[in-house]
Amino acid sequence: MNEMDSHFLFYVEPESVSGNTVTFSEHEVHHMSRVLRKKEGDGILVTNGCGYRFEVILQRIEKKRATGIIQKAEKLSVGRHITLAMGVIRQKDRLEYAIEKAVELGVSRILLVHSEFAGKVRVKEARIEGAILSAMKQSGRCYKPEWGVSSSFQEAIEAWMKKDDLLYYGEMEGEHPMTLTRENVPAFLVIGPEGGLSGNEVHYLKESGGHPVRLGSARLRAETAVCAMMAFAAMTQER
Repeated sequence: MNEMDSHFLFYVEPESVSGNTVTFSEHEVHHMSRVLRKKEGDGILVTNGCGYRFEVILQRIEKKRATGIIQKAEKLSVGRHITLAMGVIRQKDRLEYAIEKAVELGVSRILLVHSEFAGKVRVKEARIEGAILSAMKQSGRCYKPEWGVSSSFQEAIEAWMKKDDLLYYGEMEGEHPMTLTRENVPAFLVIGPEGGLSGNEVHYLKESGGHPVRLGSARLRAETAVCAMMAFAAMTQER
């Protein structure tokens, strides 16, 4: 048996863990055997996206399927619960970049919103899923964020915001972003698309008890605003 490789994290669906056996998908098999050249008997780290990290010894590797035996299972802390509701960015690469960075910074849920300035934008489920999984594995996080699509920020808030959530939204005139670092309080973050939030959306957020947060004096791209807001909100997880 070779030494456990902690440099890479593999993913299996929760239902692919049965007792002490894990079964890998064709996609993960290709990555482990063709790209990383893993062999039977090698030790790897695996997550089911539900907070568990497994130390696994590869038992059998076939062309489209592989199995491994769990040697150790560890349940990791979920940290601060952060929901990010962001206006859909029309450019797919920039949208996926924003999603990847939000995942790396510890987002719990992502809501892609067809806001007033974004309009109706087609969202490709496979691309979003791919971006989330790639960022989760790359960053070593063991919680796979859930995600969905909403027709407006009002719909997103009414459907997903809990009574204990603190609501924040990016605004040129707002509070210092350190207000996002309040400990042990779930956060619901709102970021507008290109062009920002409309007057109607800002009015609704204010009426809903939202706190405007100033992310600097410059006008930020939507994906940059996501990174800035998520970074401050995630600070409490590192304390």
